[in-house]
Amino acid sequence: MPLRAPSRLLCLTAAGGLALSLLAGCSSTPEPEAAVSVAGLDAERAAVRDQLDELYAAAVGDGETTVGVTTLNAAAFDQPDAKGFGTVVALFEETFPEIDVVAIDVSSTPLAEKIAAEERSGSRASDVALSSIPELYQLQQDDRLADFIPAGADDLSDQENFRDPEGQAYEVSQGYTGLTFNTSELSAESVPTTLEELAEPEWKGRFRVLGPGQSQVQGAIALALYLEDEGVEEFDRDAFAAVAANGAVTNNQSTYAGGVASGEYDLSLFGPAVLSFTLKAQGQPLDFIDSDVTRANSVWTSVLENAPHPSAARLFAAFLLTQVAQEAISSGTYFNPTVNGVPENPLLSGITKPQQIPFDKVVEYTDRAAELAPSLYPDGAQNAG
Repeated sequence: MPLRAPSRLLCLTAAGGLALSLLAGCSSTPEPEAAVSVAGLDAERAAVRDQLDELYAAAVGDGETTVGVTTLNAAAFDQPDAKGFGTVVALFEETFPEIDVVAIDVSSTPLAEKIAAEERSGSRASDVALSSIPELYQLQQDDRLADFIPAGADDLSDQENFRDPEGQAYEVSQGYTGLTFNTSELSAESVPTTLEELAEPEWKGRFRVLGPGQSQVQGAIALALYLEDEGVEEFDRDAFAAVAANGAVTNNQSTYAGGVASGEYDLSLFGPAVLSFTLKAQGQPLDFIDSDVTRANSVWTSVLENAPHPSAARLFAAFLLTQVAQEAISSGTYFNPTVNGVPENPLLSGITKPQQIPFDKVVEYTDRAAELAPSLYPDGAQNAG
C-alpha cells in the first residue's frame, strides 16, 4: 500500500537533501509514491521507504487501526500546534491515515508496572514505549521488549550510544538538563556556569538545586562516575557537595522552576531544558544556559513484546527515525534530532552536546549514583520540600 504524502510536502533541496517546505515547483498534490522522497538519496533511504511501505500494508491488512504509545506527557500528543511531540504524532497520522495514535499516560506509574498490569488484566493497550533508558532497560530485563531494527537506525548519528546493542531500543530525540536562570535578575554573562563558581559564597542560597533522589541528579552523577571510570575526567565529589550545600534543595520538580521565574531564586540546577523553554515561551523571565552540569535527557523508543498491534507498532517506531520525523522533532519540539542529515534545533545551538553512557551500562551507573548521591548532600536533603 503506497504512503500518503503529508500536506507539508517533502521536496528535494538544491543540496539533494529533504526539507519540509512549500518551495516553488513542489506539487501540492504529489503522487502517492512521493510521500517519502528517495530521489538523490542512497540505498538506505530506499530501505527506509520499503520498510515503511511493508509495515503500513501489513498493519492495514491486519485491521490495525490504532497504535498505543506510552508517554510521560500524553496531553502533548493532542497539541500539534504546540512545541512538543504532538507535531510528530500529527505528521505520522497524516502520512498513515488509516492508523490513529493513542497516547497512554505513564506519568504516575513506572512503565514496567504499567505493562505488567496490562498483562495481568488480559487487556493490552501499549504497543510502543517512549521513555528513558532505565525504564526501557527494566523492560528488557523482563523480556518485554521486541526485537526490531528500524531501517533508519543506520542513520543515527552516534551508533555506539544512540542504539541498544540488542536491537530493541533507539534514541529518537536528545534533550538536556542543567542550569536555568532568571533573565530579569541576571545577564547570561553573569551566570555562574561551573561547579567552582556555584560553590562561591556570593551564590549561597540564591539557587534551587534538585535533591539527591531526583532522576536528573542521579543521571548527572552517573555520567560523572562513568567518565571517571573511562579515564576521561575525575569526578570532583567535594566540588559537587559544595554546590549542593550552597543551594536551596528541593524535591518538588513542579515548583522549583517557578521559584526562579518569580524571582525568589536566581538560578535552578539540574532541571530539564524543555521546562525552561516552555515557561519562557509563556512569557516567564527564564532561559537555559550551557554549563558544567549540562547533561543529556533523551527520549528512546522500543516496540513492546506481544504488542496488540505489532505492525503498526513497528511502523511508528520506524517512522521516528525517518528524515521527515526528525525534521519535525528539530523544528517542532525542544529536543535535538538524532539522525544524520537533519539540522539541529536552533533553540539548542548554543548547548555543548554532552557525552552519554551506553544503553547497556546506564542502569549500572544509575544504581551507583543513587547510592552515592545522599552522601553528597547536606543532612535532610532527601526530605526537603
